[in-house]
Amino acid sequence: MVDLNAALGLGDNEALVSDVVRAVGVRVQVGGGVRDLAKAERLIRAGAERVVVGSIYYRSRDEALKILRVLGDEHVAVAVDFGQDANVLVHGWREQTSLSLVDAVENVLADGFKHVLATDVFRDGTLAGVNPAVLASVPPGFRKSVVVGGGVASVSDVLKIREMGFAGVVLGKALYEGRVNLPEVRAVMVNSGV
Repeated sequence: MVDLNAALGLGDNEALVSDVVRAVGVRVQVGGGVRDLAKAERLIRAGAERVVVGSIYYRSRDEALKILRVLGDEHVAVAVDFGQDANVLVHGWREQTSLSLVDAVENVLADGFKHVLATDVFRDGTLAGVNPAVLASVPPGFRKSVVVGGGVASVSDVLKIREMGFAGVVLGKALYEGRVNLPEVRAVMVNSGV
C-alpha cells in the first residue's frame, strides 16, 4: 500500500492507512512518506508487516539505516524507483538522481537491507508490460531480494519476472482491471515450476 499524498508531500493519510492495515487481515507493506523512524514505528505498531523507505535512503541514509537497525531487516524495504533511463528517481518521482538501478540495488543490499522494491515508474500504471532489458541489468545474485513493479499487464509478465529470478512482482492495475487474477497466477506458477 502506498500513501501517494505523503510520497508527494501533499498531505498524509497515516490514520486511514493504519485503519486499512488493521482491517484487512493480511500482511501489508506500507510506503509513501516514510521519512523518519517515528513514522516507521507507528506504521509497524498499526500492524504493517513492512515499511518501505525511499527518498530518505538517498537523502539521509543514516536515518534509513537507523530504521533498519531498530525495526530489523524483515520489516524494512527500500524503494528503488527508476525512470526510462534506469536512473533512480526520488521525492515522489520528481527528481532524478545520477544513481543507476543496478548501483542502487547493490548499495541497498550492501547496507544490510534484505528487501528491495524496484519500480519502473515510467511504465507504472500503463499496462505496457515489463521492461526485461532494464531488469536484465540487475545482477542475477541480487534478484532474489528484489520485487519488481511497473507495467505488469499479464500473467506472462509475471512469469517473465519470476523466470529472471526476481523475488516477486507487484500486481497493480492489471489486477484492478481484471487482466490477471490471483488464482490464475498461482496456477500458472505451479504448473510452470517457477
